[in-house]
This record gives sequence, structure tokens and C-alpha cells, in this order.
Amino acid sequence: EVLSSLEEMCGTGAVVDALKTYVDAAAKSKKPAKKKEKEAKKKPAPAKKGKFKEKPPKAPKIDKKLPENVNEMFKNEKKYAEYDDEGIPTKLVKGDKPVSDKEQAGMRKKREAAAKKIEDQKAAHEKYDADLKAWEQRKAEAEGGEPPAPGGDSGPEPAAVLSPQEFFSQGSNEGKYGGFDDGGKPTTDGKGKELKPKDLKKVEAQFAQQQEKYAEYQKALAAWKAGGAPATADDAEPGDQEQGPPPDPVPPPELSFKQPEHEALYSEWNDEGLPTHDAKKKKLSKKAQDEVTAQMAANRKKYESYLAAMETYHTPAVQAIPEKTRAQVAKKAADAAVPRCIECLLVREGERIAQSVNAGAEDPPELANV
Repeated sequence: EVLSSLEEMCGTGAVVDALKTYVDAAAKSKKPAKKKEKEAKKKPAPAKKGKFKEKPPKAPKIDKKLPENVNEMFKNEKKYAEYDDEGIPTKLVKGDKPVSDKEQAGMRKKREAAAKKIEDQKAAHEKYDADLKAWEQRKAEAEGGEPPAPGGDSGPEPAAVLSPQEFFSQGSNEGKYGGFDDGGKPTTDGKGKELKPKDLKKVEAQFAQQQEKYAEYQKALAAWKAGGAPATADDAEPGDQEQGPPPDPVPPPELSFKQPEHEALYSEWNDEGLPTHDAKKKKLSKKAQDEVTAQMAANRKKYESYLAAMETYHTPAVQAIPEKTRAQVAKKAADAAVPRCIECLLVREGERIAQSVNAGAEDPPELANV
């Protein structure tokens, strides 16, 4: 009866707070059970030396004609004046005329083909790296040497990539913009003038693209730095691995088009958060509706990835605690929290009875008639 009233009368905050306190303390003070020293000191017997005749895998060819960024592949041609979010030309310099739908369709096919080749080339290089490491391990074992440690041969450090916040203030963008919002996105040009809606839209696309590049760089850098790290979570101590900064916050999909950078572009939204009218309160065209719908789907995926990243952000330290220790601290948390909840219940019930008595609700019939 007491436990069934906890959520209604006291809430579960006391239990959660106590549990968090004990788990945090255990994560700092407790260590996983170490392996026996004899097992830790055991080393595999050296293999007999011999000749290794297997040839190393061939490195895949690099197509130097492929663009580094498919969104920039048509921007070197001087005959175009404007482009859409995917880098497809929309307006000609000569005569200020729009690019025909047929020509745009052709360029879109070229862009898709280039994007596929880039993905295939990337997959081929990843396979080559994996095959080369496996070959090096077989070679070391055959020749009687020490096989390379997992992650030990990490190669050269990945080329640095600017964060989205730095991207618009350095390199080719240095001096191009004057004002920025809290997230680092430009709001004014170099002369202090507010960016036009179409320019804000381009900035948004560039920011998202740079965010993806920077995330890939962070992953590659973490993998490069992981050379010599414990092979599994069971071998790692809770304090051995430092967690990096938390993932950059991502707004929920229904709020993604209501962020400051979109306020100048739209004036009305539907129940799902999709824009329905532009800044001039005109209904969006069919093409514009398709674009925001596609962007909403992309925003939803980003938000789901962000939630997943936040769920696992603090997971390694907790998982490193042995199950026995976790059970013990959970019991201590309950022992500490339940008495607090019961005390809260008793105080509230006493207050209720006192109010009832003072109001005469508890008086016997003979007293009630007085």
C-alpha cells in the first residue's frame, strides 16, 4: 500500500537521486575484477620463423577526376549564377535566365553518378585497409614476430576539419560574414547587412554539410588515437577512457523549422512543424513543400542519432562496474530512498488527518451535534 502511493504522494525523485549518487560513487571507486596474475602474465609461445610468400593486397586506384564535394562540382563553370542546395545550377549568368529542367535533370544524373563513385571508392579503400591489416598479422605470425596490436597501426593522423562554428569565419569564408547566431551560423554579411532568405538557406545547407564532415573527422581522429587501447570493455578500467564532449544538441523535428535561422524564411507552420507559408505569408509552392518535407525527414534522422548518442554517452563507465557491485549499490539506494519516501508519506498523511479533525470530519455523532 505504501509503495503503490510513492509515485502519487512523493514522486520517484528520491529513488532516482539516491540511485544516481550511489552509482556515481561506485563508478569512481570500484574497479572491475582483475584477471588472475598468472593468466595476465601468460604469453603465447613464439611461432617458428619461416618465409611468408603471400603477396600483400593491391591498393585500389584513385579516380583523380572525381570532385571532393559533389555539391561544388558545377560551381567552377562561370556560366551559372545561382544554384540550389545540391549545387545544381538554377540560373544562367547570360541574360539572367533560368536553367532548363532538361539541363538540370542531366546535371542531377551526373551528380548522382559522381556521388556513387565516391561512395564505391571509399568502400574499396576501407576494404583495402582491413585486408592489409589482416595480411600484416598473418605475415608477423608466419615469420615468428609479434603480431600488430589491434588499432596499433593507425597510420597518419587524419587531416583536420574545421568545426561548423569555425567554418564560416576561417579559410575561404574569412571576412565574408560579420554577425553570427549562438550556433555559429552567419546572420549578416561582411558589411553588417542581414543575409537574404535565399542566402540563409544556403548557409543552413553548408552548416549541415560541414557538421557531417566534422563528425566523420571526429570519428576518424578517435579511431586514430585508439591505437594500443584495451581491445574490449571488459579489459578497460572505468577511468581508463576519457569521454569527449557531449554530442551537439539537435532540436526535435517539429521544432527544426522554428529555429532562429528559419524565422526569416517562414511565417506559418502546420501541426507537425512543417512550414506552410513563406516570409511574405504566401503559401509554399509544391516544389518548396517537397523540399521542406525532405529536410524534415533528414532532421528526424539527425535527432534520432542525437538521442542514441546521448543514451550511450555515459554508458561505458556504468557498464564497466561488475554486476555484483551494481546489485549492491542498487540495494543501498533502495535502503536510503524508501525511508525518505515513507517519512514523506507519514508527514503528508498526518497533515491530512489534522486538517480533517480540525474541520470536524472525524467527530463522532454525539460530538457533531454539539
